[in-house]
Amino acid sequence: MAVTKIKPVKSALKRALDYIQNPDKTDEKMLVSSFGCGYETAFEEFELTLSKARPVPPPANPPIPGQSRRSILLRILKTA
Repeated sequence: MAVTKIKPVKSALKRALDYIQNPDKTDEKMLVSSFGCGYETAFEEFELTLSKARPVPPPANPPIPGQSRRSILLRILKTA
């Protein structure tokens, strides 16, 4: 009977994946499988997903020469 355990990764992801895929514990990786990604490239795929999920900072508004942000805001409010 197969035993599966789900535990949170509390250390570095690469180190955890290396431990999970240890050939000495998995009959030379015969017992290693994956779902949704290849176990050989799991670390790279996880990193790619994480980089896509991080929020992108908004672009900085370049200042208009000779005007402060407050004067621009006041001008916008007066025209509305």
